[in-house]
Amino acid sequence: MASTQQYFVFPNQYSWKEFKTLSALIGDSRNIHLNYLDGTIEIMTTSAAHEIIVHLLSMLLGIYFAEMDIDFIPTGSATLESEAKGASVEPDLSFCFGNKVGDRDLAIEVIFTSGNVAKLERYRRFNTKEVWFWEDGKFSLYRLRDNSYEIIAQSECLPQLDLELLARCLLMAEPKLALKAFRQGL
Repeated sequence: MASTQQYFVFPNQYSWKEFKTLSALIGDSRNIHLNYLDGTIEIMTTSAAHEIIVHLLSMLLGIYFAEMDIDFIPTGSATLESEAKGASVEPDLSFCFGNKVGDRDLAIEVIFTSGNVAKLERYRRFNTKEVWFWEDGKFSLYRLRDNSYEIIAQSECLPQLDLELLARCLLMAEPKLALKAFRQGL
């Protein structure tokens, strides 16, 4: 899938007020993600290829949650932001497990042209328990422990999830077949 995703880090340092002004100017554009950390502003547009993976991943995880009888609240790309924490981040997908919205249990970043583990600092400030990065057809998982992230081999939020099956299904050309293959693989 070709990607037309673009990524830009604004030079200089910006106040929270300047960040919020830019955020208001952009508005609720669904294809722009705006992130802030200690005066640095990042802006990223999303491509069709990116959105296909994000939405297919959301559907696959929805099947998994239903089949495994896991209570969850899909918080999607809802912005986590706080002037006091000096940070704002928009995950591609996020979830709270159980029956209430609070700190995110899981945030997922789908990476095509930009983004990396440097984003973990933003998630740490919001006490996000687990962060996954999907890049080049595979997952990298990180777990918050003692106020920092460590890489883990298997999700602790979803310990029974077969990540290899999930990754294989994400790479399938036909979404309907991916959903069927995933459900059969559970």
